[in-house]
Amino acid sequence: MEKIPLWVKVLVTVGVVAIDMALIDMAFGMMNQPSTLSFYLGMVVLATIAIVSVFCLKTLFKKAPETKGHNGLLGLILLLAFSGPTLNGCTRVGPGHVGIKIDLAGDKRGVNELPLTTGWVWYNIFTQEVFNYPTFVQTTVWTKDPNEGSPNNEEITFNSKEGLGITGDISLSYRLIAEKVPSFYVKFRNDNLENFTHGYLRNVARDIFNEVAGRYSVEELYGPKKDVFLTEVRDHLNKALTDVGLVIEQFGFIGAPRPPQNVIDALNAKVAATQQAMKAENELRQATAEAQKKIAGARGEAESNKILTASITPALLQLRYLQALDHAIEKWNGQRPQVESGTGAGGLIIQLPAAPPKLPAPVVSPEEKKK
Repeated sequence: MEKIPLWVKVLVTVGVVAIDMALIDMAFGMMNQPSTLSFYLGMVVLATIAIVSVFCLKTLFKKAPETKGHNGLLGLILLLAFSGPTLNGCTRVGPGHVGIKIDLAGDKRGVNELPLTTGWVWYNIFTQEVFNYPTFVQTTVWTKDPNEGSPNNEEITFNSKEGLGITGDISLSYRLIAEKVPSFYVKFRNDNLENFTHGYLRNVARDIFNEVAGRYSVEELYGPKKDVFLTEVRDHLNKALTDVGLVIEQFGFIGAPRPPQNVIDALNAKVAATQQAMKAENELRQATAEAQKKIAGARGEAESNKILTASITPALLQLRYLQALDHAIEKWNGQRPQVESGTGAGGLIIQLPAAPPKLPAPVVSPEEKKK
């Protein structure tokens, strides 16, 4: 058998490598589809590539003393072309994550529009790259650093309608929208969410705080309209971040916002004065109610006496006298009163002697009776 020239071996090797790479990309694309049939078809394509590669190795690189070095080098190139992507081009997207695949070469270079869902992901390590992004809820806090002037101080500062500076510690929870993760990567070019959270996201939140707080007084922000203010800030923040691919799940102050100390003192004094005024008003209402109650009672008694006086007639008086006399007679025990008064205005009160008590009859013996 005639010896195959070296240049033919090189040309065939390059062609086989190119075909292998294209077929491997196609096989991996099929295996990444959410279909069992597509996965197995991709496996068949990979097996076919392996068989063809082995056949090429056996045909082109037969052992011959004069081409031993060349055959070994070209065989190694062909082997790496197949085995490299096949063995190393695999990663896993865990639960609560999505993956994005980036094509680094070819007509479709760039980020794939469809995110990769949970499971194994196959890709070509020479022409593709895969990033994982969490889609579960991320929680962060922006708080004041106790060290004055520290670069780690992340409290949010905003101005009220009066122009007074207010600071506050913020608690925030958000999640990435899985369908928009590819556009999120295109915008920020970073899979480190810590940098995004404490950089871009905090800056957007601070701007919205200033925009919304300008419509509220410091008394409203510190008191009754604090929740309304936070709801408005959250709605604006969600609207601003929807295109980015984020949804705010929780948002609020940690503790109370912090106006200047002199403002806090003035607000506390106002609250104390209001409470004192309310206490005085309640006491006045109680006193008024008690006075009105007494007046109503007196009016009722006067009206009752008026009606009673109007109803008294000589005939009624005579009837009442006779009823009282009859009642006294029924209650009399037959004895005269022990006290009687004389007639006239200057009559004396005389104590009448009581009736002598009755003595028991003498006891007589039978002998005396016979006598």
